[in-house]
Amino acid sequence: MMRASPHENPRSSQVDAIAWSAALALALAVALPGCKKSGDSSPPDDVGAAQADDDDGGDADQADADADQDSGEAQLTATSFEETVNDHIDDVVGCYEQSRAENPELAGTLEANFTIAADGSIAAVAATDASSLKDEGLINCIKDKAGGWGFGKPASGESMTLTFPFDLTPPPS
Repeated sequence: MMRASPHENPRSSQVDAIAWSAALALALAVALPGCKKSGDSSPPDDVGAAQADDDDGGDADQADADADQDSGEAQLTATSFEETVNDHIDDVVGCYEQSRAENPELAGTLEANFTIAADGSIAAVAATDASSLKDEGLINCIKDKAGGWGFGKPASGESMTLTFPFDLTPPPS
């Protein structure tokens, strides 16, 4: 009985190589979208920007870039915003429970606009027109709590407003 070997059939090794390449491409396509930068990681050193500043004598710009890198702050994105809010949902629930103590019938949807200033601080929190909950005490409590959540700085260097919906209903009795 004769055995086939990949070395004896060049076409077989080409098929194997194509199959492995396809499998690798598929694995990368599936794995890479799940790789996200966490909100608390520091940005990588931007060597290209530092070299460009050195070439044009931009000492003030380099000092700004160094200060930003030293702070280790992440940039604000829609994804990092949602992750940060979700990480602190217990703060929102606490604000809701506090507001319900004063108004037991308080329930509904709060679609909140969070305005994050250029420095990453909370400039404002407001209910949108689509909100069924517009309780000022609840909104002020969320704004106060959000001030400690650690949002990154908007990449644009300007304030950024992002919306997050909260479905706030009392727990079942």
